[in-house]
Amino acid sequence: MKAKDKYDRVRDIINRGGVVALTGAGISKESGIPTFREKGGLWDRYDPSIYGSIVGLSSLFLFKPHRIRDFIVDIYEEIISAAPKFPMPSPPMMIRLPFWS
Repeated sequence: MKAKDKYDRVRDIINRGGVVALTGAGISKESGIPTFREKGGLWDRYDPSIYGSIVGLSSLFLFKPHRIRDFIVDIYEEIISAAPKFPMPSPPMMIRLPFWS
């Protein structure tokens, strides 16, 4: 597939809507969602060597799935209890990416 075809395909997917952008902690922080590493963040409660790796998460999934559930619930609670800052500074930056135009 040519680069232009890939570009067009990505643009079409984005234009259809329902796209999720996986970003780093900076955008979360700007949006009012605490980062995992800040004081009181998830890494204070969960060992990042386990919960921050595929091997660790896979092991938990197989042997202690309730811990995965607890982790996911805590992430969800962090997000829904966040106090978003409006206007959010990051989304407009994402809109200006070339394939959004």
